Amino acid sequence: MLRYVGPEFDKNVGSNVARFRKARGLSQAELAAAISNEGDLIHQQTIQKIEKGSRPLKYSESVHISNVLGISPSDLSDVPARAESNSNFIAAISGVTSAEQEIDSAAEHLVRALVRLGGYISFCEEGAENFQPDAHLAEHARRILSADWANYFLERMRATLDDPMTASLETEALERVPTPSIYQQVIAHLRPQAEGGDASNA
Repeated sequence: MLRYVGPEFDKNVGSNVARFRKARGLSQAELAAAISNEGDLIHQQTIQKIEKGSRPLKYSESVHISNVLGISPSDLSDVPARAESNSNFIAAISGVTSAEQEIDSAAEHLVRALVRLGGYISFCEEGAENFQPDAHLAEHARRILSADWANYFLERMRATLDDPMTASLETEALERVPTPSIYQQVIAHLRPQAEGGDASNA
């Protein structure tokens, strides 16, 4: 593997620290805090100097930084082109991971809210007249409870893929990729085939 060992070594390492830090969505201050401990506090200004190449990165610091950024210490001395490619992948993967966590959280909140709403409907249908909600609220609640939420998510994915901004990104990508057919297969895999009901009226 190619490693940069030229006269600008410290600047290259610093640039790579900045690349991977940004790929993980961390600020200089956040990275400094993450690699600090009680006996060795690292300040944001230190990270700034390291990234500029004006302050060499210590090996112990490279290990701490690599652990935080999820890379190998040797990645910090990669040639710029490969470091840029790796950081792009890390940024994209991190974005997917973050979205996955948001989906998990949204699914949890949605299910609990639906269960609670279902309990209210059941209670009111079994209860006395003074427990009945307004008719339009009861109807809205039943619509929500009968909606196909899994299909709704697929519909939202399809709508996003068909959005003009997404289409523009696809066009730009197709102009850069050497094998358009492979890229088109990837995009086709993302296009859901919705079946069943529609939750859009909820």
